[in-house]
Amino acid sequence: MASPLSSVCAGCRETALFQCSCETQKYCSKKCQEADWGAHRVDHRAHFLRGSPLLRVLKGHGGTVSGLCSLGKGLFASAAEDNTIRIWSRETGECVKTLIGHTGWIFDLCFLGNDLIASGSSDETIRIWNIDSGDCKILLGHTDWVHGVCPLLPSGGGLFASASRDRTVRIWDVDRGECIKKLAHDEWVEQVCAFGDNRIASASANAVSLWNTESGECINTLEGHEGAVLSVCVFGDGHLASGSRDNTIRIWDVESGECVVKLFGHSTPVHSLCVFREFLASTSNDEIRIWRKGSSECINILANPPGEDPDKILETGCWIGSYTLVAGVGRDIEILEFL
Repeated sequence: MASPLSSVCAGCRETALFQCSCETQKYCSKKCQEADWGAHRVDHRAHFLRGSPLLRVLKGHGGTVSGLCSLGKGLFASAAEDNTIRIWSRETGECVKTLIGHTGWIFDLCFLGNDLIASGSSDETIRIWNIDSGDCKILLGHTDWVHGVCPLLPSGGGLFASASRDRTVRIWDVDRGECIKKLAHDEWVEQVCAFGDNRIASASANAVSLWNTESGECINTLEGHEGAVLSVCVFGDGHLASGSRDNTIRIWDVESGECVVKLFGHSTPVHSLCVFREFLASTSNDEIRIWRKGSSECINILANPPGEDPDKILETGCWIGSYTLVAGVGRDIEILEFL
């Protein structure tokens, strides 16, 4: 027996002849699809922060939430302007531990495995925390704010990278707590990510630089953004995504160095990117957009409704499970489901 979705247009309610890319609705024309998708987006705008797809609001931080990362085992971590890191249970929404030690805003954190996380702060230090015991190791070396941290590949290699306003990326040995290499840039470094064994990408000024961490050589520079690049992440095999102050996202082919897709839609700077399977979530001041690999079409928008508290600025997002996002919204953390 035919499915109802295969016989009725979701737009005009007539016979369906056109299959939309999400493969859950059918339309008789592109016009009907665009009209229905527009209504779908408005519906999400009306409910974000107060109902479906909002699953839970977590409160506890005393300042803007600026960093999030999944820890596995049903846990995730958040970092904030209040100088603290909180460990949360995804299932119950309870804060199970608070890590205190930084003396400045914590901008980013990452999971290193073996119950360890690294955090970077405006106090110019990096701390490696044991999330079980709460103990930490302080890493000194940067001379300005530390904006980004990420583990290096291969996984379990015991190395991670940090990005700083002091115009450097530093490579650290987790066990020894020592900087083993410094990569110099001409401007602030906003973010860093690993995209292969001994390969990292750094976001600085209007470009993304690709590095060999063993030799310390810059192997390519990806240029095209018209504003500072604020975020960078791996987006499928052989590709990187970058978000910028020019309000756009670019998808790059790592081997050729070419921009293969430009994503438009944000009206404010794109300061956070994260990937789950074939989906990319991009965060700007007032919305999260969901994109599908291989398409330049935004498939969903989770947005701050008009008239909402202006202090509820979106800073960061992170996938914590199948189609489940956590977002830093002002001082709160919101767990959202986009499908």
